[in-house]
Amino acid sequence: MGIDSGQEGEEEEWLGISGKRGEEREDWDYEHLVREIEGEDEKEFNADAVEAPKHTNPFDNDQTYCVFKAALARLDESGQIPLGYGVHPLEWDEDGYPALGSIHCGQKGSKMLEVALPDSVWRPRSV
Repeated sequence: MGIDSGQEGEEEEWLGISGKRGEEREDWDYEHLVREIEGEDEKEFNADAVEAPKHTNPFDNDQTYCVFKAALARLDESGQIPLGYGVHPLEWDEDGYPALGSIHCGQKGSKMLEVALPDSVWRPRSV
């Protein structure tokens, strides 16, 4: 299990590991090598679980939710697009519908993640 140089029968040594291509060494403890690699990888790939964000219902009761839902349905039926959400044509720059959107992320929301907003995908879903 030496380093493969690509040439049959060539021998190469790397960090004390040597051998010929295609040759298996009987004196190697492969199980120990596998456990050692697993131990090194464990700290990188098995990170501690992250606590899920808390979710709260913004509505005090079912009646408030029903009023909101009815108002939203009426707005949708009217075809009007409200200002303040970045989807109204008056809110766009001269290039039209924005190609990128920003999402606050991180523990304190201080980092910004830029997300591609292909017009054909996102605009129909946003209005």
